[in-house]
Amino acid sequence: MNIKPVLGNDKQTGMRRIAAAAVVLSFVSFVLVAMFDRGSLIGQLFFRDMTDTFMDYFNCLPGVAMRRPYDTQSMYPPLSEVVFYLFSKILPDTMLFEMAPRDMRTQQIPILSLMLYLAIPIAVTVIALSDFIKTGKAEKRLVIIAFLVSSPFIYLLERGNVLIYSFAAAVIFICYYDSDKKWQREMALIALAVSAGIKLYPAVLGILLVRDKRWKETVRCVIYGVFFFIAPFFMFGGLSNLMVMINALIGNSGGFGHTDFNCKINFSAIFNIIGVMWFGRTEAFTWGQPVAYILSALLIAAAFITRKRWKSVLFLTLVMIGAPAFSFYYTGVFMLLPFLWFIAGGEKEVKWTDIIYLLAFIAFLSPIPIHAWPIYGSADININLEICGVAILVMVLWGLIDAGLDALARIRERKSPKAEVKV
Repeated sequence: MNIKPVLGNDKQTGMRRIAAAAVVLSFVSFVLVAMFDRGSLIGQLFFRDMTDTFMDYFNCLPGVAMRRPYDTQSMYPPLSEVVFYLFSKILPDTMLFEMAPRDMRTQQIPILSLMLYLAIPIAVTVIALSDFIKTGKAEKRLVIIAFLVSSPFIYLLERGNVLIYSFAAAVIFICYYDSDKKWQREMALIALAVSAGIKLYPAVLGILLVRDKRWKETVRCVIYGVFFFIAPFFMFGGLSNLMVMINALIGNSGGFGHTDFNCKINFSAIFNIIGVMWFGRTEAFTWGQPVAYILSALLIAAAFITRKRWKSVLFLTLVMIGAPAFSFYYTGVFMLLPFLWFIAGGEKEVKWTDIIYLLAFIAFLSPIPIHAWPIYGSADININLEICGVAILVMVLWGLIDAGLDALARIRERKSPKAEVKV
């Protein structure tokens, strides 16, 4: 059998097809298993409170409708609150101020507002991907479908979290920041500023501009970022709420950083998952967060050392997900950014060692149709979460080794006779 038509004319084409097809097939198998077990599998993949679906959206509407979100100690940046405020204008005041947020889900207008709220960033993401992926229609559609049915993306939809807007803006940045057209590069800078303005940590991607020594663009991106972070405060009472937001963010980070790690994929939570599942621990590792910061610093250094830009995107994304004291499962959608460059970037050849990344991406993004495992207390841990944790650690450790090998190769090249002749 000739496998060339299946894998394509180059390694990257084959990896693109294998990776995207694996995610899509995993999703199809997940749906089929869910049908046979009457939905019990679905309930275990998502947030464990099965009465809380979409509540990241509905819980925010009443407070922001009065333009006083920080009265309730909101930890969302003000640009996120602007998004919620715009959609709150769709709902009648009687619903916003007289109904409990959970009861809104039983009404037509709030549900339709939710559909519109989710449809806009999905459409933006699909359009950007369609423009970026330079392949045949069938492959392009397969990759886009893989994005939309990946496990962190469908988890994000279930939460209704505003991070979907931050993700869509980050996709625009990744797709256009290296464009040949000046206006698209500028749009990418604005998109990154918007993404960071909504959820803060995508600002780490700005290191790509520093890595490429694009100093003027770096400065402009910082200016855009400051604007989109500061200006929206004036819609909600002014800069006096800045410390309210920071204190709420610090307080919630401390509250979410304990051993109750369910649905979290930051580094310290992954250490606790392994500790509980494999070593029978009942308390969080005290060294978890300090080690997370050390790994993050090493990954940032690796982003400058590695020869491949898609690996720089991967290392910075791992920092985005792993460094905070808590990152819920849906933050894993940002892993789709390096995945995109890995399978659809401009490089035609890949090393055999990149198979490790390929397998880790598939493991991280695929909805695995296996039930949750009960652990101590009231929590369950689904197999997706544990596999995601292992995949992240594999990418971190192998990425650091890989970057180290690149550094050694560069040192050898500088010491080689050819290098001396060039000098």
